[in-house]
Formats: sequence, structure tokens, C-alpha cells
Amino acid sequence: YSMEKITKELIKELFKKYNTLYFDKELRLPRFTTYKGRRTYGVYSYKIDKKTKKLKNERFAIANNVNWSEDTLRDMIVHEMIHCYIAQKNIKDNRDHGKVFKQMMNDYNRHYGLNITVKIDNKQLPFTDQKPRKSLIQKLIKYLKKIMS
Repeated sequence: YSMEKITKELIKELFKKYNTLYFDKELRLPRFTTYKGRRTYGVYSYKIDKKTKKLKNERFAIANNVNWSEDTLRDMIVHEMIHCYIAQKNIKDNRDHGKVFKQMMNDYNRHYGLNITVKIDNKQLPFTDQKPRKSLIQKLIKYLKKIMS
């Protein structure tokens, strides 16, 4: 997909495909969007309706400033789909990437040969418009020069 622009249509299409392959079509479709990643590569978010206690405003977003390979994109989408599953099924987890999440992640990796991770290493998958980060030591030197001049 690196050549192909990441669009919400593509994400929706892949969500439906993986919903069939990995989730028995149990997931309701959230609203799909793309965004410019800065620190995160994907986001699944929602609100809980105070009256009905039901999920609402479910949003499923994937960063569009990444040279995704087919496999990495799949792993990222399924990662967010696990969050989606946990929320829609109202399963309690002890934290965002807690016991339930990790259990499901490991099961999916084992059974389907996926490579879902909790975090993505930015060195392995830089954002296409990312500026090189100054190292801590470079920042320190700059600061010291400033205060000593």
C-alpha cells in the first residue's frame, strides 16, 4: 500500500475483510478516518452514552503518513480491531494494553501468523514527513552553549 494512499475507504474495506476473517463478523462498523501520525499509528476511540451506557461516536483512524506494507497495515488494523472488540463486548481490561488485550494479541499472532505488537518501533516505521529528532546530548550541548555565551 505504500504507493496507494491510505483512505478511509481502504480502511473500511480492510476492516470488513478482517472482521470476516478474524472476528466472525461480530464487530459493528465504527466511523473511519485517516490522520497525520505524530506519535501514534492508529487510534480507536469512543464515548459512552450517559443515559443508555452504550458506545457512541466510535472512531477508527489509521495514520496516512506512513509507508505501510500490506502486512504491517493489517497488523495495525487488527490491533485497533482488538480494542474495538473489547469495547463493543464491554469486556473489562486492567489497562489499555492490559491482560485481555495481550491475551487476544498473542492468540491472533499464534493462530493466524500475524505480528501484532503493543507498540511500533518508530525507527522501523518512520513517519514520511518526520523531522530527524535531535538527540538528548545535542539538545544539552545547545543549551550549555546558550547559557555560557
